[in-house]
Amino acid sequence: MQIVYFFTGLYWIFWAIRLRSISFYKYANPAIPNGGLFGDSKFGIYSILPNECCPQTILVSIHQSVDLERILMKFPNGFPLVLKPDVGCRGIGVQKVDDMEQWRAYHIKSKQDYLVQQWIAWPKELSLFYCRFPNASKGKIVSLTLKEF
Repeated sequence: MQIVYFFTGLYWIFWAIRLRSISFYKYANPAIPNGGLFGDSKFGIYSILPNECCPQTILVSIHQSVDLERILMKFPNGFPLVLKPDVGCRGIGVQKVDDMEQWRAYHIKSKQDYLVQQWIAWPKELSLFYCRFPNASKGKIVSLTLKEF
């Protein structure tokens, strides 16, 4: 991954010089503060998407007293659940939990707010990238990626 990031960094420098802006990437997704590239709240991104596009998601703050059992009641199927940092990338810190003991351990060690989602047991996960230029009425799918763990 470091090799990929090295060349991506060089490419970013090229475009930053050419466009005379180090934050040019932010305009790819203007409704998201950093354009979704890094450092953005997943919960914030989910909140601007239609509900049917996202699994049920609850934001848990580590800075407040939290009743995990009360949050669990909001998920009718119970465990398993998926916990993930609200700000993160590449699956770092994402964990499937099967019981309250695992959830409590995750909560205690978490250094930032995190999301709780119902486990979706589908056999495959895909990422779809859609692009539409601001002056265009329609966009197109530019990439479809199968995620393998």
